[in-house]
Amino acid sequence: MDEQQTDEISLIDLVAVLVRYRRLVLGLPVLVAVVAAVWLYGVPLLVGGEGTAAREVVVEREFVFEPIPTRVVEYFDREPHELVERLLEDVLVVAPVYASVDWASAGMRTFEPGNEAALRSYVRASVIGERLTHEWSHPDRTLLVRFQSTDETAARAFLDGLLRQVRAEFAEAFATELSRADRAAAAELRAVESTLRFLDTAGVEDRTAGGISGVSVAVEVLASATVARGVIADLRADTARVFSVSEELLVYAGSQQTGQSRPVRLVVAVFAAGFFAVFLSFVLNYVRMVRADSDSMQTLSQAWKRE
Repeated sequence: MDEQQTDEISLIDLVAVLVRYRRLVLGLPVLVAVVAAVWLYGVPLLVGGEGTAAREVVVEREFVFEPIPTRVVEYFDREPHELVERLLEDVLVVAPVYASVDWASAGMRTFEPGNEAALRSYVRASVIGERLTHEWSHPDRTLLVRFQSTDETAARAFLDGLLRQVRAEFAEAFATELSRADRAAAAELRAVESTLRFLDTAGVEDRTAGGISGVSVAVEVLASATVARGVIADLRADTARVFSVSEELLVYAGSQQTGQSRPVRLVVAVFAAGFFAVFLSFVLNYVRMVRADSDSMQTLSQAWKRE
Protein backbone atom coordinates (compact mmCIF):
# COMPACT_ATOMS: atom_id res chain seq x y z
CA MET A 1 0.00 0.00 0.00
CA ASP A 2 2.83 2.39 0.89
CA GLU A 3 4.59 1.57 -2.41
CA GLN A 4 1.43 2.32 -4.38
CA GLN A 5 1.02 5.64 -2.51
CA THR A 6 4.65 6.54 -3.24
CA ASP A 7 4.10 5.90 -6.94
CA GLU A 8 0.98 8.04 -6.91
CA ILE A 9 2.83 10.87 -5.18
CA SER A 10 5.67 10.61 -7.72
CA LEU A 11 3.22 10.82 -10.60
CA ILE A 12 1.50 13.78 -9.04
CA ASP A 13 4.87 15.46 -8.65
CA LEU A 14 5.56 14.98 -12.35
CA VAL A 15 2.20 16.39 -13.31
CA ALA A 16 2.70 19.24 -10.90
CA VAL A 17 5.93 20.19 -12.66
CA LEU A 18 4.14 20.33 -16.00
CA VAL A 19 1.30 22.37 -14.52
CA ARG A 20 3.74 24.77 -12.87
CA TYR A 21 5.49 25.38 -16.18
CA ARG A 22 2.37 25.10 -18.36
CA ARG A 23 3.12 28.40 -20.08
CA LEU A 24 6.46 27.03 -21.25
CA VAL A 25 5.08 23.58 -22.17
CA LEU A 26 2.25 25.05 -24.24
CA GLY A 27 3.75 28.34 -25.33
CA LEU A 28 7.00 27.09 -26.86
CA PRO A 29 5.35 24.62 -29.30
CA VAL A 30 2.81 27.28 -30.30
CA LEU A 31 5.58 29.82 -30.88
CA VAL A 32 7.60 27.31 -32.91
CA ALA A 33 4.50 26.40 -34.92
CA VAL A 34 3.88 30.04 -35.81
CA VAL A 35 7.51 30.70 -36.75
CA ALA A 36 7.77 27.45 -38.76
CA ALA A 37 4.51 28.17 -40.59
CA VAL A 38 5.66 31.65 -41.53
CA TRP A 39 9.02 30.32 -42.70
CA LEU A 40 7.66 27.37 -44.67
CA TYR A 41 4.54 28.98 -46.14
CA GLY A 42 4.86 32.74 -45.86
CA VAL A 43 8.44 33.38 -46.94
CA PRO A 44 8.13 31.56 -50.33
CA LEU A 45 5.06 33.66 -51.12
CA LEU A 46 6.73 36.92 -50.12
CA VAL A 47 9.81 36.28 -52.26
CA GLY A 48 7.79 34.97 -55.18
CA GLY A 49 8.92 31.38 -54.71
CA GLU A 50 7.03 28.14 -54.50
CA GLY A 51 3.42 29.19 -54.36
CA THR A 52 2.55 25.85 -55.86
CA ALA A 53 4.78 22.82 -56.02
CA ALA A 54 6.04 22.20 -59.55
CA ARG A 55 6.03 18.74 -61.03
CA GLU A 56 9.45 17.18 -61.47
CA VAL A 57 9.90 15.52 -64.84
CA VAL A 58 12.42 12.74 -65.40
CA VAL A 59 13.64 12.35 -68.99
CA GLU A 60 15.26 9.00 -69.71
CA ARG A 61 17.16 7.69 -72.71
CA GLU A 62 18.48 4.17 -73.03
CA PHE A 63 21.73 3.19 -74.76
CA VAL A 64 21.69 -0.36 -76.10
CA PHE A 65 25.19 -1.80 -76.64
CA GLU A 66 25.94 -4.53 -79.14
CA PRO A 67 27.70 -7.58 -77.64
CA ILE A 68 31.43 -7.76 -78.39
CA PRO A 69 33.30 -11.10 -78.27
CA THR A 70 35.02 -11.67 -74.95
CA ARG A 71 38.30 -12.38 -76.76
CA VAL A 72 38.19 -8.85 -78.20
CA VAL A 73 37.14 -7.24 -74.91
CA GLU A 74 40.27 -8.69 -73.32
CA TYR A 75 42.33 -6.22 -75.35
CA PHE A 76 40.34 -3.20 -74.06
CA ASP A 77 41.27 -1.05 -71.09
CA ARG A 78 37.62 0.03 -70.90
CA GLU A 79 34.51 -1.49 -72.43
CA PRO A 80 32.31 0.74 -74.61
CA HIS A 81 29.73 1.37 -71.89
CA GLU A 82 32.50 2.37 -69.48
CA LEU A 83 33.73 4.92 -72.00
CA VAL A 84 30.21 6.39 -72.24
CA GLU A 85 29.86 6.46 -68.45
CA ARG A 86 33.16 8.32 -68.17
CA LEU A 87 31.95 10.89 -70.72
CA LEU A 88 28.69 11.39 -68.84
CA GLU A 89 30.72 12.19 -65.72
CA ASP A 90 33.15 14.50 -67.52
CA VAL A 91 32.40 18.13 -66.67
CA LEU A 92 34.16 19.27 -69.86
CA VAL A 93 31.57 17.31 -71.86
CA VAL A 94 28.49 18.15 -69.78
CA ALA A 95 29.11 21.84 -69.02
CA PRO A 96 29.04 23.19 -72.61
CA VAL A 97 25.77 21.37 -73.31
CA TYR A 98 24.27 22.65 -70.06
CA ALA A 99 25.26 26.22 -70.96
CA SER A 100 23.55 25.95 -74.37
CA VAL A 101 20.09 25.35 -72.82
CA ASP A 102 17.77 28.09 -71.53
CA TRP A 103 17.12 27.19 -67.89
CA ALA A 104 15.19 30.34 -66.94
CA SER A 105 11.83 28.59 -66.71
CA ALA A 106 13.31 25.59 -64.90
CA GLY A 107 14.61 27.56 -61.95
CA MET A 108 18.17 26.42 -62.59
CA ARG A 109 21.23 28.59 -62.88
CA THR A 110 22.26 30.22 -66.13
CA PHE A 111 25.74 31.44 -66.97
CA GLU A 112 27.02 34.23 -69.15
CA PRO A 113 29.90 33.67 -71.57
CA GLY A 114 33.21 33.96 -69.76
CA ASN A 115 32.03 32.25 -66.57
CA GLU A 116 33.35 28.83 -67.57
CA ALA A 117 34.98 28.21 -64.18
CA ALA A 118 31.77 28.92 -62.27
CA LEU A 119 29.76 26.90 -64.79
CA ARG A 120 31.97 23.84 -64.41
CA SER A 121 31.95 24.11 -60.64
CA TYR A 122 28.14 24.29 -60.59
CA VAL A 123 27.72 21.42 -63.03
CA ARG A 124 30.18 19.26 -61.09
CA ALA A 125 28.39 19.88 -57.78
CA SER A 126 24.71 20.17 -58.75
CA VAL A 127 24.17 18.37 -62.06
CA ILE A 128 26.51 15.40 -62.49
CA GLY A 129 25.47 12.66 -60.13
CA GLU A 130 22.55 14.72 -58.82
CA ARG A 131 20.21 15.57 -61.67
CA LEU A 132 22.15 13.68 -64.32
CA THR A 133 22.53 10.00 -63.45
CA HIS A 134 23.10 6.75 -65.32
CA GLU A 135 22.64 3.05 -64.59
CA TRP A 136 24.27 0.11 -66.37
CA SER A 137 22.42 -3.19 -66.75
CA HIS A 138 24.83 -5.99 -67.67
CA PRO A 139 22.23 -8.67 -68.54
CA ASP A 140 20.41 -6.31 -70.94
CA ARG A 141 23.59 -4.51 -72.03
CA THR A 142 21.79 -1.19 -71.62
CA LEU A 143 22.87 2.10 -70.09
CA LEU A 144 19.95 4.18 -68.82
CA VAL A 145 20.68 7.92 -68.81
CA ARG A 146 18.37 9.99 -66.64
CA PHE A 147 17.94 13.74 -66.13
CA GLN A 148 15.58 15.54 -63.74
CA SER A 149 14.14 19.02 -64.07
CA THR A 150 10.93 21.00 -63.58
CA ASP A 151 10.98 22.05 -67.25
CA GLU A 152 10.26 19.22 -69.67
CA THR A 153 11.31 21.18 -72.74
CA ALA A 154 14.64 22.22 -71.25
CA ALA A 155 15.27 18.70 -69.95
CA ARG A 156 14.63 17.23 -73.39
CA ALA A 157 16.88 19.78 -75.07
CA PHE A 158 19.69 19.19 -72.57
CA LEU A 159 19.59 15.40 -72.77
CA ASP A 160 19.33 15.37 -76.57
CA GLY A 161 22.29 17.75 -76.85
CA LEU A 162 24.28 15.77 -74.33
CA LEU A 163 23.74 12.50 -76.15
CA ARG A 164 24.85 14.05 -79.44
CA GLN A 165 27.98 15.33 -77.72
CA VAL A 166 28.61 11.96 -76.08
CA ARG A 167 28.30 10.21 -79.45
CA ALA A 168 30.89 12.52 -81.00
CA GLU A 169 33.27 12.18 -78.05
CA PHE A 170 32.73 8.42 -77.91
CA ALA A 171 33.70 7.96 -81.57
CA GLU A 172 37.08 9.54 -80.88
CA ALA A 173 37.66 7.79 -77.56
CA PHE A 174 36.63 4.37 -78.89
CA ALA A 175 38.82 4.78 -81.99
CA THR A 176 41.78 5.33 -79.67
CA GLU A 177 40.79 2.27 -77.65
CA LEU A 178 40.52 0.15 -80.79
CA SER A 179 43.94 1.28 -82.00
CA ARG A 180 45.48 0.27 -78.71
CA ALA A 181 43.63 -3.07 -78.79
CA ASP A 182 44.79 -3.72 -82.36
CA ARG A 183 48.41 -3.11 -81.36
CA ALA A 184 48.03 -5.50 -78.44
CA ALA A 185 46.51 -8.18 -80.66
CA ALA A 186 49.24 -7.71 -83.27
CA ALA A 187 51.92 -8.06 -80.59
CA GLU A 188 50.28 -11.27 -79.38
CA LEU A 189 50.19 -12.61 -82.95
CA ARG A 190 53.88 -11.92 -83.43
CA ALA A 191 54.68 -13.68 -80.16
CA VAL A 192 52.59 -16.73 -81.11
CA GLU A 193 54.11 -16.92 -84.59
CA SER A 194 57.57 -16.77 -83.06
CA THR A 195 56.62 -19.60 -80.72
CA LEU A 196 55.31 -21.71 -83.59
CA ARG A 197 58.50 -21.19 -85.60
CA PHE A 198 60.56 -22.25 -82.62
CA LEU A 199 58.45 -25.39 -82.11
CA ASP A 200 58.58 -26.16 -85.82
CA THR A 201 62.38 -26.15 -85.82
CA ALA A 202 62.67 -28.00 -82.52
CA GLY A 203 63.82 -31.58 -82.43
CA VAL A 204 61.58 -34.59 -81.91
CA GLU A 205 62.85 -34.97 -78.37
CA ASP A 206 61.84 -31.39 -77.55
CA ARG A 207 58.39 -31.91 -79.04
CA THR A 208 57.70 -35.12 -77.16
CA ALA A 209 58.82 -33.38 -73.97
CA GLY A 210 55.84 -31.10 -74.13
CA GLY A 211 56.06 -29.27 -77.43
CA ILE A 212 53.01 -31.00 -78.95
CA SER A 213 50.64 -29.48 -76.38
CA GLY A 214 52.43 -26.17 -76.85
CA VAL A 215 51.78 -26.30 -80.60
CA SER A 216 48.05 -26.89 -80.15
CA VAL A 217 47.72 -24.04 -77.66
CA ALA A 218 49.74 -21.70 -79.86
CA VAL A 219 47.61 -22.55 -82.90
CA GLU A 220 44.44 -21.90 -80.90
CA VAL A 221 45.75 -18.53 -79.68
CA LEU A 222 46.86 -17.67 -83.21
CA ALA A 223 43.39 -18.36 -84.58
CA SER A 224 41.55 -16.43 -81.87
CA ALA A 225 43.91 -13.44 -82.13
CA THR A 226 43.50 -13.38 -85.90
CA VAL A 227 39.71 -13.39 -85.56
CA ALA A 228 39.93 -10.69 -82.87
CA ARG A 229 41.92 -8.43 -85.20
CA GLY A 230 39.25 -8.91 -87.83
CA VAL A 231 36.52 -7.90 -85.38
CA ILE A 232 38.56 -4.88 -84.30
CA ALA A 233 38.97 -3.84 -87.94
CA ASP A 234 35.20 -4.07 -88.46
CA LEU A 235 34.57 -1.96 -85.34
CA ARG A 236 37.04 0.68 -86.50
CA ALA A 237 35.26 0.86 -89.86
CA ASP A 238 31.84 1.37 -88.21
CA THR A 239 32.11 2.73 -84.67
CA ALA A 240 28.50 3.98 -84.72
CA ARG A 241 27.10 0.45 -84.61
CA VAL A 242 28.54 -0.22 -81.15
CA PHE A 243 25.44 1.21 -79.47
CA SER A 244 22.04 2.61 -80.40
CA VAL A 245 19.76 5.03 -78.56
CA SER A 246 16.15 4.18 -77.79
CA GLU A 247 13.21 6.58 -77.89
CA GLU A 248 12.62 8.95 -74.99
CA LEU A 249 10.71 7.76 -71.97
CA LEU A 250 9.23 10.38 -69.64
CA VAL A 251 8.56 9.39 -66.03
CA TYR A 252 6.73 11.94 -63.92
CA ALA A 253 7.79 11.87 -60.29
CA GLY A 254 6.53 13.85 -57.31
CA SER A 255 7.71 17.37 -56.68
CA GLN A 256 11.15 17.69 -55.13
CA GLN A 257 10.56 21.25 -53.99
CA THR A 258 10.05 22.26 -50.41
CA GLY A 259 6.25 22.38 -50.80
CA GLN A 260 6.11 18.61 -50.73
CA SER A 261 7.53 18.25 -47.21
CA ARG A 262 6.26 21.44 -45.55
CA PRO A 263 3.45 19.79 -43.52
CA VAL A 264 5.84 17.09 -42.32
CA ARG A 265 8.48 19.66 -41.36
CA LEU A 266 5.86 21.67 -39.47
CA VAL A 267 4.67 18.67 -37.45
CA VAL A 268 8.24 17.59 -36.67
CA ALA A 269 9.15 21.10 -35.50
CA VAL A 270 6.12 21.30 -33.19
CA PHE A 271 6.75 17.87 -31.66
CA ALA A 272 10.43 18.66 -31.14
CA ALA A 273 9.53 21.94 -29.46
CA GLY A 274 7.05 20.11 -27.21
CA PHE A 275 9.60 17.55 -26.08
CA PHE A 276 12.18 20.25 -25.50
CA ALA A 277 9.68 22.30 -23.47
CA VAL A 278 8.92 19.32 -21.21
CA PHE A 279 12.61 18.61 -20.75
CA LEU A 280 13.33 22.25 -19.98
CA SER A 281 10.48 22.32 -17.44
CA PHE A 282 12.00 19.50 -15.40
CA VAL A 283 15.43 21.12 -15.61
CA LEU A 284 14.05 24.43 -14.34
CA ASN A 285 12.11 22.66 -11.57
CA TYR A 286 15.24 20.84 -10.46
CA VAL A 287 17.18 24.08 -10.40
CA ARG A 288 14.41 25.63 -8.31
CA MET A 289 14.55 22.73 -5.83
CA VAL A 290 18.34 22.95 -5.55
CA ARG A 291 18.21 26.69 -4.90
CA ALA A 292 15.61 26.12 -2.17
CA ASP A 293 17.82 23.53 -0.46
CA SER A 294 20.48 25.28 1.63
CA ASP A 295 22.61 22.14 1.95
CA SER A 296 22.70 21.67 -1.80
CA MET A 297 23.58 25.31 -2.36
CA GLN A 298 26.37 25.08 0.21
CA THR A 299 27.77 21.98 -1.51
CA LEU A 300 27.69 23.73 -4.89
CA SER A 301 29.30 26.83 -3.40
CA GLN A 302 32.13 24.79 -1.93
CA ALA A 303 32.63 22.96 -5.24
CA TRP A 304 32.80 26.27 -7.08
CA LYS A 305 35.40 27.71 -4.72
CA ARG A 306 37.48 24.55 -4.59
CA GLU A 307 40.69 24.81 -6.60
